[in-house]
Amino acid sequence: MKSFIKSLFTTTLILLLSSCGVHPAKKMSNLIKNVPIGTSEKEFNKRFTGQELVYSDNIYSTYKVTISTFNYIHHTRSDYRFFYFKNGYLARIDKGERKVDYRIKVDN
Repeated sequence: MKSFIKSLFTTTLILLLSSCGVHPAKKMSNLIKNVPIGTSEKEFNKRFTGQELVYSDNIYSTYKVTISTFNYIHHTRSDYRFFYFKNGYLARIDKGERKVDYRIKVDN
């Protein structure tokens, strides 16, 4: 009986720890695999929920997708990507671009 309880406890502990270790980058990687370049914007919006439209005009649209996970060790972790559409079709996926830091040149 003791060995059964010990093995049950060990199995439960392993399952609990392995389920808490899901990394948002892994989830994002799986998401990107399911959205190939050339996917229509309508199909993208049908498949996924929670995306945020950050820019749109007659030709271009940009969506931000954020995936967050929670575990007891690292608490909330998140990863994001921007999905760029041109003429209604996916053209590019990346993490966005930072604006160049402004520098002041001092002349003596």
